[in-house]
Amino acid sequence: MGKFTSVLTIIGITGLMAGCGSNQAAAPVPTPSYSCTPDASGAPCTAELAAAQAEEAKAYDEAVHAYREFTKERNRLVVAGGAAAPTPEMTKYASGQYLGDVASDLALLEKHGYHGTSGLEIMQIVPVSATRDSVVLRICENGSHIKLLSESGQTLGAGNMASVEIKVNRGEGAWRVSEGNASKEDVCGL
Repeated sequence: MGKFTSVLTIIGITGLMAGCGSNQAAAPVPTPSYSCTPDASGAPCTAELAAAQAEEAKAYDEAVHAYREFTKERNRLVVAGGAAAPTPEMTKYASGQYLGDVASDLALLEKHGYHGTSGLEIMQIVPVSATRDSVVLRICENGSHIKLLSESGQTLGAGNMASVEIKVNRGEGAWRVSEGNASKEDVCGL
């Protein structure tokens, strides 16, 4: 009996020791340090998808910043009576067709001595698409409070609200508004 008891004791102790190891808490599973916006296709959140979404969000932010800064300068110049040529601030935030169109309008103001009573108000910006180097935005611009005045102060016209679609491109290390047209989709609720 003594030998049998000591064998059982050894088996029991070994069993207890094995049981002690299994009672320890499991190592925590690390939580991913990334998150994703739910994907319409139902794709799972991966580090790659999270990185792509973060890059897209950064592109939108930078494109919106370029548009807002350009609009501030355009507004300043409209109230000041235009400009014969694009200012450095304008060329910092715009290029191509968009810069050309706005510069042409500002040159006409300056040539005729006209000015606006205030600038455009940005009512809404809706992201449309983004790639690493190009962003498309739909914007509701409110100019309905603006009056165009002659040099003598006579009211020549008034502004309106408009939905525009702009394209902002990254080039030479900066984002610039490059194209702008009336939007096919109304974002002003007119």
